[in-house]
Amino acid sequence: MTTIRVRIDGLPELIRALRDNAGLAQPLNKAFHKIGLQGSSDSKRRAPVDTGLMRGRITYEVDKSPLPTFVRIGTIGSGKVNYAAYMEYGTGLRHDHPTWPKKPHIVPPRALAKWAKRKSRSGEEFNAYTVARAITARGGLEPRRFLRDPFERRRTTYVRYLTSALREARLDG
Repeated sequence: MTTIRVRIDGLPELIRALRDNAGLAQPLNKAFHKIGLQGSSDSKRRAPVDTGLMRGRITYEVDKSPLPTFVRIGTIGSGKVNYAAYMEYGTGLRHDHPTWPKKPHIVPPRALAKWAKRKSRSGEEFNAYTVARAITARGGLEPRRFLRDPFERRRTTYVRYLTSALREARLDG
């Protein structure tokens, strides 16, 4: 088994300082909202679009605890879209999800019937069977990375927002 071990010197002191600092919640909440707004906006621009349903449901949610510690970005809660994870990570042999098994993605043509019918209205003929067979032959769908890529590109900006929140609360030492 391969493992990675991370040690943070002074962690108990940091946790105590965070809990004792009543002025930290508001700056952190503000920073997480800024990250969420920017991240969801970037992700919407990169999201694959057919009907616009998934792109329209990308949003963010900041931790509601007294001292917020995270922000979620994606299709969350009632806005969840059942295929969003497959668009983000891909499918079958082509996916890059850390825990999904690598196995062929066999697409049943009936799963694409509505899509093919809708696409065929534009004049070009789309056959659900042919498209399903092509996806199966290439081993699945490629990852679209509409959530992860924007986050990775703006990582330093997000760290800056959080650092500013700590400075505002006077916790940066």
